[in-house]
Parts: sequence; C-alpha cells; structure tokens
Amino acid sequence: MSERYEEYLTLGLITTRIGYMGKNNPPMSKLEEYESRRELREGFEQLFRAVERPQIVLAPELSTPRSFIKELEKHSCTLSSICIFGIDYQLDRVIKTAKNEIIVMVPDRWPRRNYNKKTYRFSIFKSNPSPEETKKLSLNNWNFSADNRLWLFDTGPYGVIGVANCYDFLDVEMHLLYRAKIQHLFVLSYNKDFNSFWHTAESLCRTLFCNVVVCNTGYYGGSVCVAPYETPFKRTIYRNEGNRIFATQVIKLPIKKIVDKQKNIRPDDELKELPPGFLNSVGYQINIVHL
Repeated sequence: MSERYEEYLTLGLITTRIGYMGKNNPPMSKLEEYESRRELREGFEQLFRAVERPQIVLAPELSTPRSFIKELEKHSCTLSSICIFGIDYQLDRVIKTAKNEIIVMVPDRWPRRNYNKKTYRFSIFKSNPSPEETKKLSLNNWNFSADNRLWLFDTGPYGVIGVANCYDFLDVEMHLLYRAKIQHLFVLSYNKDFNSFWHTAESLCRTLFCNVVVCNTGYYGGSVCVAPYETPFKRTIYRNEGNRIFATQVIKLPIKKIVDKQKNIRPDDELKELPPGFLNSVGYQINIVHL
C-alpha cells in the first residue's frame, strides 16, 4: 500500500437499462447488444464531457456485450480511466458452461492523464450464482461455472479496491477476508431486490469501514454509494431510485480520512468509530450449552 494518499477518488457510474435476464439468454440477442452498445457509448460521451473526468468507471453485471470489449479498451485509453465492467457470459458451448465475468481494464499510464496506447486486462469470475440465475441458466441448458479467487487491486494513492459480482456481495467468508484490507468495495449487480443490497452496503460500510458502491442495472434501479461518515446525510453519497432509468453519474469517494482512521493514526470526528475487532481479533471463547 502507498504511504501517501489522495483526499478523494473520482468515480463514474454508467447504469444501462437492458432487461437482459428476462429473455431466453445467454447470450445477448442482437437487439440487446445494439441497445447496450448505444447506451454505453452515450455514457462515455457524458463522462468525457464531465467537469471532472472519473479515474475509475463502473458498469453493472452483464451490461456489456462481448462484442464491445475492444471498443471498451479504446474508451478506457481515451478517458484515461480504469473500467470495471460486467460482461455478458463467457460460454463454453462444448461442455455447456457459463461464466459470469467482470473485466477490469487499466490504461498503461494510469493515473496520469497522458495518452494511453493500451490497457492491462484482468478477468474476475463470479463465485456464487443466485438461485434465480442458476434456474434461468439451467432452463436454457447451461451450467454455471464458479471461480473461488478473490481479487484486490492496489491503486497506490487511491487505495485498495475489492470487486464483488452481485450475489458474491452477500458471501460472509468474503467479508472476513476483506477486513482491514480495502478502502473501496465495488459491487456490480443485476438485482431486483435492491433494498437488501442497500442495507448490506450500509452494514458493510460500517463493519469493513470502507466506501461501498453498488452499481446496479438501470432496469431495476437502486445503485447506491455509502461512506463511513458519522453524519447520516453525508454517509449516502449517491442513491438512484426508479426502474428502467439510464443514468451516468460522477461522485467523489474519501480516501485519506479512511486510511488514517483504519490505521488509527489520528481521531476524526467526521467519520464513525472503527468497529470492534477491526484492528485486532477480540479472541472470543465459544461456550456451547446443551439444553
């Protein structure tokens, strides 16, 4: 981790509104690909015109056609932004398996705003399919292929990022592994039960003591960003309600204050207190009483 941290990270969100999983998929239909590409291009145009361009851009789970990946690389280079995007299923048509993928594209000169010639690409595959996802895939004769690797991205002065794919957000074991290791948790989702994710984001923001951003499909709405501020109105940095809404938003996430508090360097009344057991294990002793 870096010894010097920036005050804020500028984050962009593009929430497309394609009702993907309601059809006989995967893969995306030609019409869905066309509409997704159109909305993603419009989102990048808006971010390019923003007063302050984002250093990182998110798009929801399953929002990006595989045919858009090369174009995504160009946008990442032009905008000089890391792009963390949910991609359409990676399919193995021989053994009939489907992998749910997030691509992380890092411009070669990031975070500098110089001209970038290429990106470095990382693939994160979902570990835990939701019951509904498993059911819809099986109805179309696909088996979900899981991956058990947990990825953390150390961006130096902009903090360490954890990335979760929708239902993985609820994985209790992952929460324990993230403890005291990250300043940002980015969640890409295609989730109709966004109220549960809102409450989970608020809870993990407190227990993991980090920024939590849920970038949900605009088809259902419900994207949210929370930071561990003491004052409630400051804690919710961004929240999007309403369905079938295409939206592009640029927000700022605190970094240095969170790092200082995590390391117990100096008190900060603007942030909440660290939760019990954050820095050191409490060392509980379990007593079981059989009644």
